[in-house]
Amino acid sequence: MKIKNKAFTLTELLVALGIIGAIAAVSIPSLITRIQNRMFVTNLKGTTQAIKLLADKQLVTSPSRTLEGTDFDSLSKLFTQNNFNMASSICEASNYSCWKTMNYKTLKNTSIANKLRPNYKTIKLKNGATMTYARITSDSVAFAGTPREDTVYGHFYIDVNGDDFPNIAGRDYFEIYISKRGKLYPNFKIADNFNVISGKTNCINGAADSCYGVIVENGWKMPY
Repeated sequence: MKIKNKAFTLTELLVALGIIGAIAAVSIPSLITRIQNRMFVTNLKGTTQAIKLLADKQLVTSPSRTLEGTDFDSLSKLFTQNNFNMASSICEASNYSCWKTMNYKTLKNTSIANKLRPNYKTIKLKNGATMTYARITSDSVAFAGTPREDTVYGHFYIDVNGDDFPNIAGRDYFEIYISKRGKLYPNFKIADNFNVISGKTNCINGAADSCYGVIVENGWKMPY
C-alpha cells in the first residue's frame, strides 16, 4: 500500500507568504513607533529626574529654602559639568548645531516656527538630549492651585534625542516649568489641576508643556 506524502503547492506557499508579508507591513512600523516612543519617554524621565535632583540638592543649601540665589538663577550658572552630565561644551545662541532645526512640528504635522528660542545658549547631555533654559523673573506668575508664594522660576526646553528626527512636540520635544520651590510642572496655568483630556488636546496642537503633563499623568507612557 502506497502512502502519499501531502505538501503545500507553490501557489499555497506564495499566498501564505503574501499574507505574512501584509501583516508584517502593517504591524512592524507600529511596533517600531512604540519602541521609539518608549525610548523618548525614558530619556525624558531621566532628564527631568536630573533637573529635579539638582533642584532638591540646591534647595537644601539655600537659606530661603527656594531656588533664589541658587544655580537656577541663570543659564550660565546652571549649565556646568558639576550640575549636568554634559557631552560637549555649551552651544552659543547663534550656533544651531545642538538642534536639528528651529522649526518643529506638531503631532498633526503642522509647523511650530522658532519654538526653541534660538537666543538661548544650549547644552547637549550624554544621554543624547539637548536642553536650554530661561529664567522667568516675574514674581507675579504663580502656578494655579499652589501657594501664591510658589511662583514660576524657570522654563526648560528639551529635545530628548538631540539633533535627530522626528522633531515633533510630544514625541521628542518637550517643555517643563520649575517653581521657586523646585517643583516641576507642565504649565503654570494648570499646575496642580492638570486635566489630561484637555492637556492631550493641547499637546496634539503643539503645546509641548502639556505633552509632558499628559505623559507623567499616564504613568510615563505616551497615550497618543
